[in-house]
Parts: sequence; C-alpha cells; structure tokens
Amino acid sequence: MAEYGLVAPVGRNGLQRLIAIIDDLDDARVPAVARASLAPLIRQLGLVSDQVLENDRLVRASPKSTELGHRLMEVPGVCPVLVSAMVATVPDPTVFKSGRDLAAWIGLVPRQNFSGGKEKLGGITKQGDRYLRQLLVAGAWLSSATPKDMGPGVPG
Repeated sequence: MAEYGLVAPVGRNGLQRLIAIIDDLDDARVPAVARASLAPLIRQLGLVSDQVLENDRLVRASPKSTELGHRLMEVPGVCPVLVSAMVATVPDPTVFKSGRDLAAWIGLVPRQNFSGGKEKLGGITKQGDRYLRQLLVAGAWLSSATPKDMGPGVPG
C-alpha cells in the first residue's frame, strides 16, 4: 500500500484504515489489480480474526467448566488464561504434597547455596514451566499493585 502512497500506523487500527480504503471501490488511489490481489488476504485475515476471537472465548469459558477452575478463579490475580494454563500444565495437582512442591516444580523457589553451614538464598531458579511462571508472577504483581503503580490511564 505504501507504493501507492497509502500508509497507516502500525497495529490493528492502522490495518483497519487500510482495509477500509481497499474496500471502498470508489477510492481511485488503489488500482483494481491491487484491490483484487489484496481482497483474498483481507478475507483470510477476517477468518483468522474470527478464529482467534472464538479461541479467546473458549479460554475464558473453560475455567468455569470445572470445579478446580472455579476454585482457582477465586484467588486474587488469577485470570482465565492462567487457570487454563495451570489446568493444562499440571496434570494431577494431588501428586504434590504441598504448595511449595508445586512452586518448586514450576520454578518459583529461590536458588539455595550452602557454604560453611550458612544458607544463602538467591533469585528464583527459573527452571520449570516458563510460561506458567510468567503468568503467576504477572498475576501476583497485578493483584498487589494499586492503580497508581500501573501508570496513567488506569482507573483508580
């Protein structure tokens, strides 16, 4: 589109502006050949967008379908994406004796160094499921943050 002098900001809104120009048959800035070539791409983008929205709807609905999902959703900072990731990643939570065992399996425990009878704790080990760990850390941060901490534009 830039070859025809049509540019838009990066992102979804910019793309929608360009699609609107292509869809406008009265707009002479886009040649008919280019419009015909871009039309299938626009249809494919629409299909992919619809599929993403449907998958998002399924992810948001899935925690409500199980008893474990309901229980996890009651925890502050836990969102449907985290619940679906937790349910998919942790096959049977009863195999863990405690929450600490689960945290160690995910990789949320501090690295331990012992020297001369003294224990030194480091940062989290970063071993285990990286995606699940990221979701848990983000959820913990968001549940403890105030609107002032989150920056401008967040209602407080």
